Amino acid sequence: ITTGARAKELNVPGEKRLKQKGVTYCAICDGPLYPGKEVAVIGGGDSALEAADFLLNLAKKIYIVNLTDSFKAHEYLQERIKKHPQVTVIHNAETKEILGEKFVKGLKYKQNGKIKTLKVQGIFVEIGRMPNSEFVKGFLERDVHDHILINCQTETSVPGIFAAGDCSSVHEYQYVIAAGQACTALLKCARYLARKH
Repeated sequence: ITTGARAKELNVPGEKRLKQKGVTYCAICDGPLYPGKEVAVIGGGDSALEAADFLLNLAKKIYIVNLTDSFKAHEYLQERIKKHPQVTVIHNAETKEILGEKFVKGLKYKQNGKIKTLKVQGIFVEIGRMPNSEFVKGFLERDVHDHILINCQTETSVPGIFAAGDCSSVHEYQYVIAAGQACTALLKCARYLARKH
C-alpha cells in the first residue's frame, strides 16, 4: 500500500477557488513562483518553519500566521526564523478568508477578537498532512494520526500486506524515503509470495 498523504486544508472562504492561483501546499514545489513577492505561511510546526526558511531566498517578505501563541518547531528553526528581518510572526491568529478574484491578493485573520488583513500574493498552507488510509480502517492497525502501522520490514498488522511512504507510520515526508521504502516493501512482498509457493 503506497497511497501517500494529502495536505490538510484550512477550509476557509476563497481557499478552493484560489488553489494554484496563489494558494499552495508545498513551498519547495511552488516557492520559486514567488520571487520578490510578499507571502504568508500558515502554521507553526516544523513544516511551516521549513517552508519559511526555504522562502527566505525567494520572497521579499514572509508573514508566518500561527494559530497558537508559540511555535511547535525545532529550536534551531525557530531561532533562524525569528531573527530574520524578512519575517514577521503573527501568533494567536486564525485565518478566516483568502482574498482575491483571479489570484490571491491577501488574507483575513482574527487575532484577539479583531479581524485584520494582510496584503500578500502567495499563501503557503503548512498545517500538516493526512494519510490516505481511510479504506483500511478496521482492517489494518493505524497509529493515532491514522498512518498505517508498519515495522522496519514494511510489514503491516496483517501478514502479506506491506505499506510504504507517506501513508505509513514512518512520518518522514521525503520523496527519496518513500521511494526507498516502497522498493523495500516490493522486495519483501516478492519474498513473501515466493515462500508461499
